[in-house]
Amino acid sequence: MLEAPYHALSEEERGLPRSYLIKQCRSDINSSFTIRRTPGELVGAQISFKEEFRRKIRENVSSVLFYYVYEMIQTDTGKLPVKEIVKKLQNK
Repeated sequence: MLEAPYHALSEEERGLPRSYLIKQCRSDINSSFTIRRTPGELVGAQISFKEEFRRKIRENVSSVLFYYVYEMIQTDTGKLPVKEIVKKLQNK
């Protein structure tokens, strides 16, 4: 996306998102993925399936772990100190 024309357009048309928000969204998306050019003479881009799969697994494991710890703390409030909760998680 050309930044200068969009900035000028967003200054005139107040209903459009501000250009700094567009830049921030693009930066956030770009930092989430490793995008490469397609090999050879083909026009396009590609995302590594292996890297994306690993990223999704990490996200899901951390989410599941968070909710598991949260549930343990809720049910055992006042009974287990944090160190014991961590030991309990490591043993499973």
